[in-house]
Amino acid sequence: MRDRKRTLMSIGFTVVFAAMLWGCGTQATPSNPADTPTSHQGESSRTGTSQTKIYMSENGPVRVPAHPKRVVCLATLDGDFIALGVHLVGVDSYAKQDPLFAKQLEHVEVVTDSDLDKIMKLKPDLIVGLSNTNNVERLKAIAPVVLYKYDNHYDALKQFIEIGKLVGKEAEAKAWVAEFERQVQQAVDQIRKKIGAQSTVSVLGVDGKEMWAFGSNWGRGGEILYGLMHLKAPQAIEQTAMKQGYQQISEEAMPQFFGDYVFLNKWPGADMSFQQSPVYQNLPAVTQHHVYVVDESIFAFNDPLSLQYELKVIRKDLLGN
Repeated sequence: MRDRKRTLMSIGFTVVFAAMLWGCGTQATPSNPADTPTSHQGESSRTGTSQTKIYMSENGPVRVPAHPKRVVCLATLDGDFIALGVHLVGVDSYAKQDPLFAKQLEHVEVVTDSDLDKIMKLKPDLIVGLSNTNNVERLKAIAPVVLYKYDNHYDALKQFIEIGKLVGKEAEAKAWVAEFERQVQQAVDQIRKKIGAQSTVSVLGVDGKEMWAFGSNWGRGGEILYGLMHLKAPQAIEQTAMKQGYQQISEEAMPQFFGDYVFLNKWPGADMSFQQSPVYQNLPAVTQHHVYVVDESIFAFNDPLSLQYELKVIRKDLLGN
């Protein structure tokens, strides 16, 4: 999910489905695309003419609309709702910056958990946030509030199925996940044949003047390259970012973190002057033209729309098609 991070280093992933639905210095804390859920549907009932159900949220059981029509998303889960065709009336600022969501969110308001009056005027029937969302009790007075948790155990595909459960579209979500996993498996078979089973792949990002390494569940392509394709990471990433989600790295440490192939996420405006340094220019991945610079404003997210785009880019970069 993203905290939707801007690299999401702030701290602290209608394209609808087609066919089946398509659609080493001082450590800082990068903001992350997401917060992970552990929820399940429960009983359903009718209140007036609106059907409701009990959903187990991070903040406990919540009675929610069975099919919400006006959702305010304070988490970086906007792409999950868009992919399922759920109407959003309010989103976080990171979602509005994502080129993939530009059309769908063109007329949607940007809100934060402090914009209580603004949210009230949007008349949501459901509010979704992360476990660190502020003003939860006051938000509950406006609409039911469901919270999710994002940490280094986050699973983007399970999260999408959870959103499907929440909005009454679990079957559609499961169908998309199954088809996406099939596509990933088809791609990885070709990729291993092309680059070799022992080749290492790095998922890195640059935001401002900081460089980070990322693991398998912090967006930026890690879910696909590590989590689903199970490609090997350099030992330095295995020992750090793969365990804690991310790791800030210095210019001097680049040789340990740059694998045979590198996906370098660039946030708009990032300082790329390190590319002029002898350390960088002499890296094997650089001399062999195996460094692929990707748009972090899209790759930071791990919702279905972003993952579909990322898979297409990864295939093109590694396979040339």
